[in-house]
Amino acid sequence: MEMTEFAHREATVNGIRMHYVEDGDGEPVVFLHGFPESWYSWRHQLRALRGRYRVIAPDQRGYNLTEARGPYDTETLQADILCLLDHLGIERAHVVGHDWGGAIAWLLAMQHGDRLKSLAVCNLPHPAIF
Repeated sequence: MEMTEFAHREATVNGIRMHYVEDGDGEPVVFLHGFPESWYSWRHQLRALRGRYRVIAPDQRGYNLTEARGPYDTETLQADILCLLDHLGIERAHVVGHDWGGAIAWLLAMQHGDRLKSLAVCNLPHPAIF
């Protein structure tokens, strides 16, 4: 049931076919998974929040059901997420990132903060630490 309880969708973003799941209504919350994970890592959070928010969890470039075509640099990966937001008609979203997804979330906040309502990063310090 877990795999089918969310709406599975695809979008062409930034030159690739990206798979994502979404559910719910309300303010959008985008969940960015870590390495080597997929949208499925967020299933419990999606389930808990879909009653109050529009929850969206993409498979990032090269993971699970999203096309595996480079480049895989951070600029490209954050552009993928910005293009997904545009595709979904979302001007601003809450963004939650874990691990590698946290790195992309930090970059989105630093370089495109106007697109974020809030930021939550799990398991990754601020980039200035590096």
